[in-house]
Amino acid sequence: MLYLGHFTFVEYDEGGFDHGNFTAVVNADEIDTATVKFHSLLDRKRQESGLFDKYTFIFLDNIIEVKHLPDNGFIANHTHYEGEPPPSVSVPLPNVPEELCEAYRPYPLFDELEDSEEVDIVPFMTIEK
Repeated sequence: MLYLGHFTFVEYDEGGFDHGNFTAVVNADEIDTATVKFHSLLDRKRQESGLFDKYTFIFLDNIIEVKHLPDNGFIANHTHYEGEPPPSVSVPLPNVPEELCEAYRPYPLFDELEDSEEVDIVPFMTIEK
């Protein structure tokens, strides 16, 4: 069975605090095994990738057991923040080999742009009230 784990984290060092959230995916027979696999995955990623290279608290927000993936899909997690969006970095599939998964972006990453190149970033969807 597929399990999606949604996590938030707070990390700090002498430079200050950072925080964010991420989603992890494991395959397991039941929820207890999935929980252990999430812990092992995060520990392994910490050791091999430097994702959590500061003093870090990771909080498990929820685990979703995907019993059947509907043809129309579903929204697996929704986080709402109030106020102006803070500066952030989004990294799809950090240190995941391309033969396992591939991430697609509608626009290039900023570090892939030439110095004088500009990109118009437009909403994926606009909802009017």
